[in-house]
Amino acid sequence: MTRIIKIVDRVLHIYGRLDEIIARFRAATGMECPEGCSYCCRNWCVETTVLEVLPLGLEIYARHEEEAVLSSIADKEACGDSVCAVVLPNSSHHGSQGSCGYYAWRPLVCRLFGYAVRRNKRMEAELCPCRIIRETEPSSVRRAEIAIREGLE
Repeated sequence: MTRIIKIVDRVLHIYGRLDEIIARFRAATGMECPEGCSYCCRNWCVETTVLEVLPLGLEIYARHEEEAVLSSIADKEACGDSVCAVVLPNSSHHGSQGSCGYYAWRPLVCRLFGYAVRRNKRMEAELCPCRIIRETEPSSVRRAEIAIREGLE
């Protein structure tokens, strides 16, 4: 277990650095997730690795909530509910943490959903904001696209 904890600590350290980069990006561009959105939590069809969700799994275990989470997953699958199993029930948002019951331990895909940047065929950085941000904050998205083209990382 000690080895897993060390790995989780390293992953969380990387996530912390990433969160700082995202905060700088948001400050520089004004691009933010709309308050209370949690659109990214509404779809089970996400891809992640075991390493990315290891902090989340360990936190669920540390809280002794594995049975509750497994039950939530089973219930959601049974009724075709696509909302993430760790989204807090009866809540549209909880301030800056959205609806996530494990916000600090969320995987990479959750952290990057609204702010992803990829390299296109010409190897140029290209913003890939979520649909909600693109629709609700077009001027922020435009500022972000310009900033990325000018070298903001």
